[in-house]
Amino acid sequence: MHSAIQKEYKKRLFSSLKGDGTKRIAIAATSLSMGVNFPNIRYVIMFGLPRSLLDLHQQAGRGGRDGLQSDVVIVFYGLQVSHCDDDVRQFVNTTGCYRIAGYVAFDTHITALLPAHLCCNYCAGTCTCISDGCAEPAKPFETLAVQKIFQNHQSRIVSDEDKHLLSESLQELMKGMFAPTMSPFGITSSHGFSQELISDVVSNCHCIFTEDDIYHLVPIFSKTHVTKILGIFSEIFDDIDECALIREVAVDQQQTINHVTILNEFISTTGYLEVDPEFEDLDILSDE
Repeated sequence: MHSAIQKEYKKRLFSSLKGDGTKRIAIAATSLSMGVNFPNIRYVIMFGLPRSLLDLHQQAGRGGRDGLQSDVVIVFYGLQVSHCDDDVRQFVNTTGCYRIAGYVAFDTHITALLPAHLCCNYCAGTCTCISDGCAEPAKPFETLAVQKIFQNHQSRIVSDEDKHLLSESLQELMKGMFAPTMSPFGITSSHGFSQELISDVVSNCHCIFTEDDIYHLVPIFSKTHVTKILGIFSEIFDDIDECALIREVAVDQQQTINHVTILNEFISTTGYLEVDPEFEDLDILSDE
């Protein structure tokens, strides 16, 4: 939901959420639900960290307004923390109860909820509401997938010279991605390959061997970028599975071919790029 969305679509979503409608997921800005109580909201998923704890609680308050248990899931990566207030940094870095960490700035007498599995994911991990543990099964999004993957993960010894060479190679890769025109959103907005990404790759270069390693350790969203980064690792460290890398490059190329084929079929069937007959005889104006 955004201010630019047509009113009829907003009304349709509002009507569905306020009643017993069919809409199950709403991707929205923080303004959704301000001044309106939507029942049956069981999950609030925040992509990125709010700037302040107050903003966090306002967004989390979209769920559970009918008095039933709801969950708030925050998805973020480390670089986003730098744009937040100190109290948000303390909240995400807490090693104890998240309820206490989130509310202590507003209520110094705040305590954890009981039973513990209703409080937060930290307390749920220590819940003993029955004799042999907790009666509530763990939620699928609470599994520490990254930690499990890297518990017995291979690693390499990386010298300062290797890191410097890796950084220079990634810088050259980024320079080759610059668009010919400037963007009002910054020079990296057209491709998403940033200095922060390079820093994260270099910091974790000792344990990057596969595409999955890059996805888990670096905030990256382009498969093409991942494949190119892994190619640089192969050239510098010479310990990457070449067969797997070749397969991934072949898959990327085939996907590109498929996309071009689909585009050509779309153009041929819709005629979107056909020239209007009344413009065919017009000369192209030039400043020369």
